[in-house]
Amino acid sequence: MNSTSRELLTATEDTFKAAMRLVLQPVALLACEEQDNRITSCVVNTVFPVSVEVPSIGVSLECGTRSCKAILEAEKYWVSFFSSDESKRMHRVAAAASDDRFSEAGLPDERGLPMMTSAAVAFECRRLTEFAAFDHFIILGEVLSIRMGEDKCLSV
Repeated sequence: MNSTSRELLTATEDTFKAAMRLVLQPVALLACEEQDNRITSCVVNTVFPVSVEVPSIGVSLECGTRSCKAILEAEKYWVSFFSSDESKRMHRVAAAASDDRFSEAGLPDERGLPMMTSAAVAFECRRLTEFAAFDHFIILGEVLSIRMGEDKCLSV
């Protein structure tokens, strides 16, 4: 597919993925505490504001993953947006198997919460509702607290 082409393409899985790669999307670490007090996290790039009247954000997670199951069972979750110099490090943190991987990301923070201390922006959220959307769950949460850093967020 030629990137300068303006032809109308049929929406297939491949053309949709190619088109979405052209859209700037924030990269964030989504984390929660499981019932056994372990932190579960994953890297997400679909985070969106829902309302400012009741500060709230939504995230999209693939169904069937451990992270999705944990977030659906948790009362709270944390969304930490990477600063532009943290992308590779945060992908390593989320993908690693050991529980000590979170110390590299500044998790937990000084209050013991799974919120990145080095995040450009971080939100503590209370899960409000969720709904299935094809092979993903859309999870909506009320923002309870916000930590703002000095750096700009990374976009892919």
